[in-house]
Amino acid sequence: MTTTEWINVVAIFVGPILSGFLTLIITCHWQRKLAIRNEQYRVFIKLMENRYAAVNLQTTEAINAIPVVFWESKEIIQAWNAYLKATEIRDPNAITPHESKSLSSTWLDLSRKIALKLGYDIEQTQIDNPYTPKGYVDQARLQEAISKSFLRVLDNTHHFIVESEKKKT
Repeated sequence: MTTTEWINVVAIFVGPILSGFLTLIITCHWQRKLAIRNEQYRVFIKLMENRYAAVNLQTTEAINAIPVVFWESKEIIQAWNAYLKATEIRDPNAITPHESKSLSSTWLDLSRKIALKLGYDIEQTQIDNPYTPKGYVDQARLQEAISKSFLRVLDNTHHFIVESEKKKT
């Protein structure tokens, strides 16, 4: 067989194997990128869904996932670090107006940068204006008051007053 015939034989066998291998590599690459993008959307949606209640499990999980799913964005990682620094408040019950403003400002900056990275053109004012029904707020305040009352009793600084109802005759 001549050299040309050998080249044709090799091309007939190697060509499909190489094209299949190349297709596999490209598919795996795009699936990985799509998985990362989907996780970025999931984190952003969790942050937006729970922005009215920053202290809950879903928000905590989403914030902790930011450096993993947005690792390639230095701007988002810097905003995340600034937000973490702003959350280092010594006494959450005695937060100063400056600390509150700093916390809110860094939260909005982080949210806005994530939104822009994902292609959303959302203003900070839209992020800062969540829908929170009055009933939800009232229920949360009542739950907080009940928790504080129970804590006072458990700390033995207050006690429950139980009065019996007088029988009506």
